[in-house]
Amino acid sequence: MGSRYQTKYSVNKYIEFFNSLLNRNFQRLDSYTERKYALTLEFNSEVKQYQSQPFTLNYVDSLGKERQYTPDFLVQEPDGLVVYEIKQKYKPTLKDPDFLVIEDILLRKNHARFELLSEKDFSTAYQIQNIERLYTYKRIPQALIAQYDFRKLIGAKQCCFGELKEAAKMKGLAPVIPFGVVAHQYAKFDLTTEALNDNTLLEVA
Repeated sequence: MGSRYQTKYSVNKYIEFFNSLLNRNFQRLDSYTERKYALTLEFNSEVKQYQSQPFTLNYVDSLGKERQYTPDFLVQEPDGLVVYEIKQKYKPTLKDPDFLVIEDILLRKNHARFELLSEKDFSTAYQIQNIERLYTYKRIPQALIAQYDFRKLIGAKQCCFGELKEAAKMKGLAPVIPFGVVAHQYAKFDLTTEALNDNTLLEVA
């Protein structure tokens, strides 16, 4: 299936070229935290597309100095464009004079909202564990998954993951198909509350 992502290291610098299935290209990420956020975007059904480090703004700070700012992500959401600045452990405030200037420029020139996030705003241990595990199976073509009526196959709107695997096995399907079903969200569960296992209760679409 090819490389999911490529990682390079320079002195004290983490750089990853993440293979985005949603965007069908590689996205440059400069931290593990950015990588986690990119993974959550891949599993967010409301996100149409996103771009890491989409552009660089020139601005004058509160002390009159010329500066540059490159956002972490530009995300296309249902209600418009949103620029996200991602921090690992703390969430800066938009009351910071520089952020106020940046926010104003983004609204005027890019028609985009400006949001600041810390890792705890979008990530839990279970969520990242599940997404890491399922992301590989997102590479299974969605058309291959969509051809099966799993609700009819299961005979119910809900089932455990183990039951889904058994039903797929009885149908003669490849063992990866049940994982693809969950990865493409034809069967859903709360990614944040538990690690996917045979007893995980799924809502079947």
